[in-house]
Amino acid sequence: MGAGLSRKFGEETDGAKYPANFAFTLGGKQMCSSSFKELGVDGSGIGKILCICTGESRLKLANGEIFSTGHNPTEIFVPLYHLDKAGYEIEIATPGAKPVTIEAWALPACKLGGYADQVESIQAKLKAQLEAPTDVSEIADLDAYVGLFLPGGHGPMINMHEQKAVGDLLTAAHKKGLPTASICHGPNALRATTLSEGGEFAYKGYKMCVFPDKADSMPMLRYLPGPMVQKAEAELKTLGAVISNKAMDDMVVTDRELTTGSSQRAAQKLGAAFVEALKKGPVTAA
Repeated sequence: MGAGLSRKFGEETDGAKYPANFAFTLGGKQMCSSSFKELGVDGSGIGKILCICTGESRLKLANGEIFSTGHNPTEIFVPLYHLDKAGYEIEIATPGAKPVTIEAWALPACKLGGYADQVESIQAKLKAQLEAPTDVSEIADLDAYVGLFLPGGHGPMINMHEQKAVGDLLTAAHKKGLPTASICHGPNALRATTLSEGGEFAYKGYKMCVFPDKADSMPMLRYLPGPMVQKAEAELKTLGAVISNKAMDDMVVTDRELTTGSSQRAAQKLGAAFVEALKKGPVTAA
């Protein structure tokens, strides 16, 4: 093993663990967005995007270990960078108005992918909102928004599927046909629509991408310090979602108003696809 590489997990002061740099070295560019590039947009996008995030950072695993998580910087900031460049205003919201949590240990992947400067710039631009976001429960309707974005990372696995206020907004967006995008573990939040009036899963029968459960079960990578309790792919399938991707790749699928990407590899393509979906506007029911 080369100098500077370690199979040990990093550890926060409270004992929560995060991936050793070995995981990033072994994974290489699999840990980055594929083919990052500017979209060449003209900044003419009009309207506000509601970015629904988590403020949680401690994911309990099946073996009792705690994973230090939040939103993966590639999965939140690459799409937001493109949305900002396209001209859209961004509003960030979390349950309880908790500050947005970011997997800071994953920032080296942005440098490896060649987009660290872009991530740094949009993170700085949104700093005030990331630290003091809107409370999801205070958003009465979606009249002020042209689209919704739910970023990935393991953070959304903690309790986003249990947030009725999130489910109500997603259900309302679904009824309006409002362009909605999510990536990696972000689609776990779609499960919250079952908490809305009627208890229906809003995206039953939709084709979508999500981080594969099998990729969360690869101890050789030393990415997670234990097995997951909640498994997004399996849970979404049970609710009637049609999962399109088979691997941790850069697949992006748009089905009606919903655009989803399978992993951090898909961040560039998701950003581009979502910008195109926003140009077309709401999708009317067939």
